[in-house]
Amino acid sequence: MPTDLANNGNGPARLPGFGNSGGTGKFVITAGTGNGISSIGQEINLSPEQFFFANANTLYVADSGLPKNDSALNDSFGVGLGNGGLQKWVFANGSWSLAYTLSAGLNLVANTSASGVTGLFGLTGQVNGDTVELYATSFTKGETDQSYLYGITDSLSSRTFSSTARFTTLAAAPADSNFRGVAFAPTAVAAVPEPVTWAMLVMGFGGMAFAVRRREKMTARVRFF
Repeated sequence: MPTDLANNGNGPARLPGFGNSGGTGKFVITAGTGNGISSIGQEINLSPEQFFFANANTLYVADSGLPKNDSALNDSFGVGLGNGGLQKWVFANGSWSLAYTLSAGLNLVANTSASGVTGLFGLTGQVNGDTVELYATSFTKGETDQSYLYGITDSLSSRTFSSTARFTTLAAAPADSNFRGVAFAPTAVAAVPEPVTWAMLVMGFGGMAFAVRRREKMTARVRFF
């Protein structure tokens, strides 16, 4: 366990490059980083919720699309629409930069709408080679709006937006409930005997033994609200 205070005891530190240098989370939309709601060149405020580090240089962020900071509205090209969806940030040359935003399949609406999904809230994932399997829950404009659990895969090494990447809806929240956080939890599976046998000669008797192993699989669990 660490024995020193993080950041020399100065409290939380902003990731370099995440948002503007002023720390207000402002960001200018480009062709590859938008979600289809804001236009290229518009400045928005980021609204990060949960995150997943695929490795030391790759960070996925669930953005709700509902910024709590309105500093972008003070700029000539600033809007309050946000950039809801799944953002992929990469670290290089001492700074983080937004590679692209994944939003296809979420059916996002602007946060000025009366209802609907504006972005994502919960997020978890796992890395298998160069493939990242990600699971996220929706963020909705209204508390009674239908919420969902989504799944999507991404190439860990990719740094450019792919038009074929699309979220799949895995589940819809039951009546009178919302999906919030999502995480992996190990679930034990019934013991499975292996077909490994061997002969044992002890005191003239033959014996046989089976090696039994217990396998574990990872199951995504969603927290209800």
